[in-house]
Amino acid sequence: MPATVILGGQWGDESKAKVVDFLMSSHEAVIRFQGGANAGHTVVNDDGTFKFHQIPSGILYPDVTAVMGNGMVIDPFAFRDELGELLNRSIDVAGRLLLSSAAQVVMPHHKFIDSLMEGELKKNHIGSTGKGIGPAYSSKHSRRGMRMSDFLLSKEDLHEVVTRATEWGNRDIELFGAPPLSTKKVAADFVNIQELLSPMFTDTQELVTRWKQEGKNIMLEGAQGTLLDIDHGTYP
Repeated sequence: MPATVILGGQWGDESKAKVVDFLMSSHEAVIRFQGGANAGHTVVNDDGTFKFHQIPSGILYPDVTAVMGNGMVIDPFAFRDELGELLNRSIDVAGRLLLSSAAQVVMPHHKFIDSLMEGELKKNHIGSTGKGIGPAYSSKHSRRGMRMSDFLLSKEDLHEVVTRATEWGNRDIELFGAPPLSTKKVAADFVNIQELLSPMFTDTQELVTRWKQEGKNIMLEGAQGTLLDIDHGTYP
């Protein structure tokens, strides 16, 4: 499986999407494998300007399959809005925009905690985009998060999962002296978006393994930049 990997060598804003768009014609699939809605990938073509945050920018090629992989933290509501913009501009994604069921979900408390942490740091703030990316990855590694696969549960079970995760988040919110989120409202919002997301889920690990066997040309579209990495970049 030949693969082309596009990564940023700085703090982001290296025109990664422009490079992806330039090279995409020789590839059959594109995979976003990390990050979330804090990315801002802009493509300008004959149809105008497109701004991507979570959906791989290679989706603009009609014969390309786009995958949002298990390493991402996905904001389902931001995804809904981004998808809506593509559909409004007659970009057909049916059957070729796929979501990993193992990806983590960015929840409302993640974004709230993100903003609270930035406010607490004051002049030493790290310049977070407020999209909840860091807190979502923290929930993932502490096993207190929600996976995209939870959208495949019954409405009742999904409601329970969202309620439990939000209760965990509210404990952290209360440490800042801020008011907790309404678990009832958050759970209802997630149940309402369930129908939109469910048809797009797939086992991306099995899919990529099959692509490897078939020798497909794959584009791996990175987000942010190397110098934002907590191991290889600046810290804190």
